Amino acid sequence: MVAEFEKKGLSRKDAIAESETLMKTGTSMPLANPVEVGDKFFKVVPADGTVGPNSAFWATEKDLAGLKGLRYDQIADRLGIPLVSQQGVKFEVVEITALRPGMTFTSVIAPTTELGANGTVWSQSGKGIQTLLIDRSIFTSPKLTAMTFP
Repeated sequence: MVAEFEKKGLSRKDAIAESETLMKTGTSMPLANPVEVGDKFFKVVPADGTVGPNSAFWATEKDLAGLKGLRYDQIADRLGIPLVSQQGVKFEVVEITALRPGMTFTSVIAPTTELGANGTVWSQSGKGIQTLLIDRSIFTSPKLTAMTFP
């Protein structure tokens, strides 16, 4: 993972720091997976939501299939979706496609804890699979698919 950040131009120190930050989002050691031209990755977003240009958190089609039949709150819990992104009743799915070969990293999503607006602690179990994309420049811009959840 450090090497992938260095390929993007980060210093060794910054590459290590960025890798450590991403590794903390999972409960398992990230496994490297090659990306081939044409590979697709997906992101679950709130209805009418957008995706930041550097968002590293994506899923494979197989991972999305595991969300079918789950309620809105169960999906948010499994994916560790931040509270600010849980203000709707459905999720949409965006897709990106690899334009050049590269590398992704997969890990099990770690539990999350946030402080709600009224001071309540909000916990999510995670446990879904995340695909971490280090270099978004090798992918197309996100486009909305016809998939929605729940």
